[in-house]
Amino acid sequence: MQAETIELEEIEITESKSKVKKEFEKILIRERNRKLNMKAQNLIKLGCFDQRDEKTVDFSRLDKITYDKPYKKLYDLYMDKEGNLFYIFGKTEGESTKPYAYDVIAIETVTDEEYKELYKANTYEGAGFIRGLFVTAFSLWVLSITISLSIFIYYIASGEKFIDILVSCISFIFFIGILTCTLAITSVSYRKYIGK
Repeated sequence: MQAETIELEEIEITESKSKVKKEFEKILIRERNRKLNMKAQNLIKLGCFDQRDEKTVDFSRLDKITYDKPYKKLYDLYMDKEGNLFYIFGKTEGESTKPYAYDVIAIETVTDEEYKELYKANTYEGAGFIRGLFVTAFSLWVLSITISLSIFIYYIASGEKFIDILVSCISFIFFIGILTCTLAITSVSYRKYIGK
C-alpha cells in the first residue's frame, strides 16, 4: 500500500465590506417599499392622516421610500426614525426648482393589528351594495332560467319543431348568458371586496 501525502493550503476568508446591495436585498427593499406605500395610501383612504403646509422640512432625518408610482403623481413617501410615514411634495413657483413650501401629509401611526382591523371594518362597511348586486343578479338568473324552461316545455308539449323552439327562446338564452356573466363578475367582486 502506498501512502499519499496531501498538502493542505490554508485559505483566509474575510467578509465583504462593500456597500453594494445584492440583488435579493434590492428585491426585499422594493417589496417593503411597495407594502409601505400601499399601507400609507390605504390609511389616507381611511382618513388616518393630517395634511399641512410646512416652510421647511429636514430631509436628513427622513428616509425616502422609493416606489414606482408617486402618490397622486406628485408626493414622495418618507419615513422618519420612529417609523412615521409622510407624503411630501415641494411647491415651486414658475421655473424655480427650489420649493418655497412643502405640502406634507402626515399619516397616523397605527400598529399592524390596528391597520388590519381598520381595513377589515372599512371593507365590510361598503359590502352591502356589492352583495345587493350579487343577490339581484342571482335572483334574475334563477327567474329567467325558470321562465325559459317553462316556455321550452310548453313548446315541446304543443308539438313545435326544435328549430322553432330554439328561435322562440333565443332572446331568453341570450338574457341568461348576460346574467351569467354579470353573476360571475359580481361574485368575484364581492369575494375580492370582503377579502375571501
